[in-house]
Amino acid sequence: MEIEEQRIELSNSKFKKFRKRIFRPISRYRNKNKDEQQASLLQEQNKKTDPPIRNKDYEIRYGFFPYEIVKIVGEMSVLIFATIIGNLGTMISSQNQSRQRIRQKMDEIKRYMKFRSVNRKLERKVIKWLDYLYTNRQVLNEENVLNSDLSIELRKDLAIKVHLESLQQVKLFNDCEANLLIELVTKLKPIFFGPGDYVCRKGDIGKEMYIIKRGQLGVVSDDGKTTFVTLKEGAVFGEISILNIPGSKNGNRRTANVKSIGYSDLYTLRKEDLWLVLDNYPESLAKIIEKGKSILRKDNLLDETITDSKRHVEQDQLLSVQNRIKKLIDVDELLNDRITKFLETYVDSVRLFKQHLSKIEYRYGVRKPSVSLSCNIPPSASTLRLHDSQWGNTNTSNILKYASAPFLKIDQ
Repeated sequence: MEIEEQRIELSNSKFKKFRKRIFRPISRYRNKNKDEQQASLLQEQNKKTDPPIRNKDYEIRYGFFPYEIVKIVGEMSVLIFATIIGNLGTMISSQNQSRQRIRQKMDEIKRYMKFRSVNRKLERKVIKWLDYLYTNRQVLNEENVLNSDLSIELRKDLAIKVHLESLQQVKLFNDCEANLLIELVTKLKPIFFGPGDYVCRKGDIGKEMYIIKRGQLGVVSDDGKTTFVTLKEGAVFGEISILNIPGSKNGNRRTANVKSIGYSDLYTLRKEDLWLVLDNYPESLAKIIEKGKSILRKDNLLDETITDSKRHVEQDQLLSVQNRIKKLIDVDELLNDRITKFLETYVDSVRLFKQHLSKIEYRYGVRKPSVSLSCNIPPSASTLRLHDSQWGNTNTSNILKYASAPFLKIDQ
């Protein structure tokens, strides 16, 4: 019996030790959580009951407490964050709209080419060209941008910033006046060429000069397979053919074939715009013509026996045409002003007539009563002739006089 009791006691002691090892950490964890919960409850009660501790020195010096500063900073940060998020959303939506417009244009062009049965080679060329324009953001029309709500001086400043450096690279304009260059800068127009496009061909009549802004051009043979010279950014060509230099053996015709290598951005100066500006600067014109002659002499393309009479005749004809165009534009503007004034007076007269008519209707009833002549017409009223021809020239005041006459009866 004693041995069995000892075994039972031994087993109980082992069970107690095992139970302590297993359940003691769990009980400690529970007690710890209870203590933390009680501490948090006490803190919340203290916050509700106890007022915040105020620093009187800080209050006297600054007039508010640090926790108020934190509150203000938090509100401002929320506002700033919301503003940034709103601006980002606006930017993303505007970009999506522009991309959608580009896709619509591309789809319209593709539908048109499919409707016209354009071959695949030309279709791929057109699509590549449009991709280049849209990816390089060359879809802006500079003329529309510069002719927007900007003042004349701002347009000049923009044109000078964008084009003056390119125009100064032209050797013919090196010794010209600054005002001449500024006027020429405003006449430059952008133009784009794709891979394999001909800028000009040999024998074409020169109507503009070119300045390469971006890309490369090649001076090629007649068949387009051999490239003699490569023109890079900043190069200028075609200026001799628009100067009408007397004695030039080629006249105003192109002397070479120029082809675009890849995509190229150029600026053009038209012959009419150049001569319209040079007409106001005769000294600069003489210098430019002399430089052009020296260039032709080097290439043995100048006939010294021919005088300047032919050039003067062409110049006078060109300027006379331009003056006629200018006069027609002035007449058109004058006619537009007169038509605008006439329309304004017409609208005013119609408005006054409606006012008089409404007064008459209000006076004699909304039902527009019929006016009939009575039998007893006084002899003094014989001069009042109510013929159809006279009613056409009678204004509303005369109508009121007739209506107020004693021999007229108004049927109400």
